Amino acid sequence: MRSFKKYFALIIVLFLSSIIFSDTTQIEFESNPERGPIVIYGDTRSNHEIHRSVVATIESVNPSVVFHTGDIARGSSTEEEQYEIFREITMNLRNSSEFFPVKGNHEVNSECFIETFPFMEAQAWYSVDRNDIHFIVLDSTTDIIGGEEPSEQYLWLLHDLENIRGDILFTVVIFHHPIFTTGPHPQDEQNLGETLLPVFSDYGIDIVFTGHNHSYEKSLYNGIYHIVAAGGGATLYEQMRESRYSQLFLLEHHFCRLTVQDDQLIVDVLNTELQNLDQIVISNEE
Repeated sequence: MRSFKKYFALIIVLFLSSIIFSDTTQIEFESNPERGPIVIYGDTRSNHEIHRSVVATIESVNPSVVFHTGDIARGSSTEEEQYEIFREITMNLRNSSEFFPVKGNHEVNSECFIETFPFMEAQAWYSVDRNDIHFIVLDSTTDIIGGEEPSEQYLWLLHDLENIRGDILFTVVIFHHPIFTTGPHPQDEQNLGETLLPVFSDYGIDIVFTGHNHSYEKSLYNGIYHIVAAGGGATLYEQMRESRYSQLFLLEHHFCRLTVQDDQLIVDVLNTELQNLDQIVISNEE
């Protein structure tokens, strides 16, 4: 009986989401015709010279798309000055690549963030298709709740997952607060796991990227990699505890480079000297 109720509730949720979001599955962006690698990095809110070095290294791999995992700017000076520095450091990168932000805790109620990325004002969750990959950006600063009274973002997520194009090879999810982490911020600080982990498993998500704990960490849960990519410039955080899901923890400023080759998603984790710190290879399994 419990199983029946569970699946009946899921059918109702999917029905509601199909009505509410019938025309809003994706935000339309003009796609860069280049198919260079895709880069994911984040937490750049301090240590601007390190951020500058990370960006220079990113530019050297000629990405066509860049995702930022959140916490763009916050330091000892004013927010306006911090964003001015961020825009200056990333100007060439943003001019040569599509640049997609994720809303972090330091972006909450930030007018400078909206001024820099005005499309995020209406809602901070969206999806884009690039290089045979479907990218879903979530807002972990806003409720993502399933159950009997699902949140708007949760309904949108289910609708988006139900409407992924048939020619997409991989699905990647990006948000700020990690579910799995051994850094100083608490594990699953936003209580996302109960709602999101079953969805990730049911819909075959290939890999999840987050930020928040300033480090690189690779965890594996139920066959899905969870990557903390938070080494964009902010002061690095030490590992504070152990987890049976954590496979690798590194105190390195870094970025992740994603390429698709021979129906494989290859994630290379590179430092500011282009040294390969880690590599993940995910095969497309029909």
